[in-house]
Order: sequence, then C-alpha cells, then structure tokens
Amino acid sequence: LAAVAWTWRRPAQGRRAAAAFVGGLVLYAALAGALHSRAARATARAELAAGRPAAEVHVIPRPGAPLRWNAFAVAAEAAEPRIAGYEVAGIPPEARLAARFERGLDDPWVARALATRDGQAYLWWARVPAATTRVEPHAVTVRIRDLRYTRTIVPTVETWAPFELRFRFDPATGALLDTRW
Repeated sequence: LAAVAWTWRRPAQGRRAAAAFVGGLVLYAALAGALHSRAARATARAELAAGRPAAEVHVIPRPGAPLRWNAFAVAAEAAEPRIAGYEVAGIPPEARLAARFERGLDDPWVARALATRDGQAYLWWARVPAATTRVEPHAVTVRIRDLRYTRTIVPTVETWAPFELRFRFDPATGALLDTRW
C-alpha cells in the first residue's frame, strides 16, 4: 500500500516505488525462507536428541507471529507410530514438544476409507495425515485430518477440525454410507 500511495502522490516516481516494493518483497521472502529452514532444523534436532530421528519435518508459521511456528516431526512408520507436534519460537529457534498424535493409518477401516477416490485425493493434499476410528452399533466413523490445521488457524474442538474428511461405513457389510467434509 505504501508503494501505491507513493505513486499516487508522486506519479513520476512510480517506477522507483515499484522497485522498492519488489525489493522489499524479495527481502521478506528470503527472511521467511531462512526462518523456516532454521525452525525445521531445530525440530529435527529436538527429535534426534529424544532418540527419534525424523524422516520428515513439516513447519507451519503461525499467523501474525513470524518468529513462532508449529512443527510436526514424522518418524519412519516402523520406528514410531506417532507424530510429534512441536512449538518452535525465538532466534535462534527452540523446539518444545507440545503433543504426540497417533497416526491411526494402519486401522482396517481407515485403509478402506483411504482406498476410496475421496480418500486418495485427501492423501494427495494432506502433508501430515492422521486418522481416528469410532465403532458404534449403527456405523463406523473414520475421521481423517491434516495435523497442519490443528490449532493453527482455528482452535479445534474434539468434534470438529478444519479440513477434516469423515467417512461412515455400515459395520455389518462394510459398505460406505456417506462421506462429508
């Protein structure tokens, strides 16, 4: 907005304002990339120090807080069935274990849900998928969510999470009853 306002007040200096804006944008992107990389390394070091080397690390910035991140360390499936959730903050960044999440992807009902077209599309999109299964007499409910959106944008409650996909199956026949967002 500053570049637009400057150009509006001084049209002859429009190119200079645009160049300053692009330069500022490049500087911001480089700084954000460096901070992201440092947060990912801090998370990987914290997992390694705990004796759980991470196969993947996903770091998500917190909105409005450029020096605070949510991070997820995913170990190889055979090594650890859970995903470690970290809070990363500061310069240099320090990672603090906040929670451990069960993957839940090895459940047969989850496998059935993930074999559907919707399940495959969700796996393609999700970076840190986790699933829960609830078996009741009238239906089996499978909830698949991407942990990137757990308490990052909207604080979640047990019954709802943003970008969650729910499958309901008939427990007797295994037939898919419905799929909902």
